Amino acid sequence: MRSKSKFNFIFIIVNIWKNLQPIRKKQLIFLLFLNIASGISELFSLVVIMPFLEILTSPGKEILSDSLPLSNIFDFSFLDSSTNNRLLISTILVIKVVFITSVIRIANLYLNSRISGLIGTDFSTSLFEVILEKPYTWHIKNNSSSSISTTTFQTDQMVTGIKALLMAFTAIVVIFSITVSLFLISYKITIFCIIIIGFIYLSMSIATKKILSKSSKWITQNDKLRIKILQEGIGNIREVILNSNGNYFINRFHKANRKTRLANANIQFLSTYPRFLLESLSIMSIVLIAFYLQKSNPNENNVLPVLGTLALGMQRLLPSVQVFYSSYVSMKGNSISIMNVLDKLNVPRVYAKRENFNFNNFKSIEIKNLSYKYPLKSDNILKNINFSINRGEKIGIIGPTGCGKTTLINIFMGLLRPDLGDIIIDDKNIFENKLENYWSKYISHVPQNIFLSDNSISENIALGFPKDLIDLEKVKEASKIAEISTFIEDLSNKYDTVVGERGIQLSGGQRQRIGIARALYKKSSLLILDEATSSLDTKTEQKVMHNIINNTDDITVIIVAHRLSTLEICDKVINLEKGQIKEVIPRKEFKERFL
Repeated sequence: MRSKSKFNFIFIIVNIWKNLQPIRKKQLIFLLFLNIASGISELFSLVVIMPFLEILTSPGKEILSDSLPLSNIFDFSFLDSSTNNRLLISTILVIKVVFITSVIRIANLYLNSRISGLIGTDFSTSLFEVILEKPYTWHIKNNSSSSISTTTFQTDQMVTGIKALLMAFTAIVVIFSITVSLFLISYKITIFCIIIIGFIYLSMSIATKKILSKSSKWITQNDKLRIKILQEGIGNIREVILNSNGNYFINRFHKANRKTRLANANIQFLSTYPRFLLESLSIMSIVLIAFYLQKSNPNENNVLPVLGTLALGMQRLLPSVQVFYSSYVSMKGNSISIMNVLDKLNVPRVYAKRENFNFNNFKSIEIKNLSYKYPLKSDNILKNINFSINRGEKIGIIGPTGCGKTTLINIFMGLLRPDLGDIIIDDKNIFENKLENYWSKYISHVPQNIFLSDNSISENIALGFPKDLIDLEKVKEASKIAEISTFIEDLSNKYDTVVGERGIQLSGGQRQRIGIARALYKKSSLLILDEATSSLDTKTEQKVMHNIINNTDDITVIIVAHRLSTLEICDKVINLEKGQIKEVIPRKEFKERFL
């Protein structure tokens, strides 16, 4: 694995290009040609200014000087005229070239910003897709604040880096064009300027290397920490208020936030401050150039045109050098975030074979010799689990806390892969060829804690469906079965009522019934209720369970519950103890023994 602390410019360029969408590659190629056009226009803006200055300073001359730099390379014969139109033609030519140059540079700047923003959008979306495709085991091992930070803040920093990269390339083209022009005017002066400017920027680059690396690490680390603290503080707001310990979270956030802001301030300062040195340097350079030209050619009358052209060239060159340096600093300062994003995008993605697997009409499910141990545990949480389920059966699972009920359900849904054993649906093992990805689509799961988004009730019941594609009749039908329709119909906005963040405006029982309605809206082949009615009173729970049985004859239902009365509708109940099946109890026997 490549070290993330090392700034690898080639790695960044190659991997950004590799992860680009085809349309973005075409846009960048177009931008490349626009950059070349920008460089050519910069060259011509210097070329046309020299004859203009000579005509302006020597209005009585009928022919341009042959000794004028560039006169042997570019043909200015169309300006050699004894008429007074020479100055007008030259003026119009300069205005045209300068105008075209400005238009190209503005277009360049606009496309740099726009394309980098579009690339950032593509990468952020792809990264979110990669995270959502991660297996359940990855999500339980990784903190969500890290994923959020990478998808938002670090991707934003990557956009800044990509924009800097594009601007650096533009600056390189402009620098090359202007340097060539200045070299043709006076190679001695140009070499002198290159040595001085290069020495200054190389010295600053070496001096700031450690600070930039440290700032980049601070930004990456503390962005994650800021999100983590915000999640903890806001997510536990009730306890924070009751315990009056808000200062604990405020102080932690302040410390992390301060480091991030100061790191960004360091990068911004280090990328900007050379400009002020260059402003003084440019003035001193022009004075020295004027002195040199006058001393070396005391009798020449074209010193002023040459000096003016060199001054204009320097005025264009130094800002481009500054842009290149600023872009380098920006890339260096955001390098860790950029490489973090690229590392995550470059993770190989394994897909199931494209075959037509349809578990909608399965006939039976067989769990064979299932065993599982969590990575940090020494003992198996599940040991040699064997049982079968026929289509349409209602199965209950009971057992003391920690006996492995939820783990068994997670394996059954394909979220966890067992260490040993198989789940056979008809004749297909779901743990072969990534079939669990297909199997999970046919499952509706209602956990004990229901997540509700800050949207309407209908959008929460039909979670994951675009608003304009929600079938309101199906929503109402599912709500009726879940015994929540009466409550919803009494609300002023009915199914358009917004429930608040995490359903804060609803009771625990109401949230659970919306969760059950959500599972029923999906109309899956298998419904799993994992303590899904724990917040309901006994009477409401019985109504909900009987509604499910009476309206889902063809659906297989698995119910995990501590409250034994919940399981009276089950055809059989599996009793787990210490990760093993203690007994499988038929319905009649279960009622006689436990109810």
